[in-house]
Amino acid sequence: NFIRKRKELVNRYDKAFKGMDNLTLIQQDFRNISSHHIYVLKINFDRIKISRAEFMTKLREDGIITQVHYIPIHLHPYYQKLGYDRNLYPNSLNYYNECLSIPIYYSLNYEEQNKVIKSIKKLINE
Repeated sequence: NFIRKRKELVNRYDKAFKGMDNLTLIQQDFRNISSHHIYVLKINFDRIKISRAEFMTKLREDGIITQVHYIPIHLHPYYQKLGYDRNLYPNSLNYYNECLSIPIYYSLNYEEQNKVIKSIKKLINE
């Protein structure tokens, strides 16, 4: 039931966000085998002319909590001390700069999810 519910939520998000400018759905090749513990969007914050921090703050003002998961290893202080050069990993930096995890959990109801969708679309299309 837990995984089934998350798959339903993912399908609803995918339909709502598919084809939007400045937003990319990721991990679509693995939808059938994923338990969907997170739902990540890639948003081109430069093009929408708002920082990720501002985007997250505006969502929080609407009662929507978002996160950034999985900071690239070479950005962690320990690895910085070892001399890892952040510029040697452009793909991980690109992902990290554009990723945003949005709410997905078992008790998320469709009304709440619709609010998330509407708020994100509004911010991207402003």
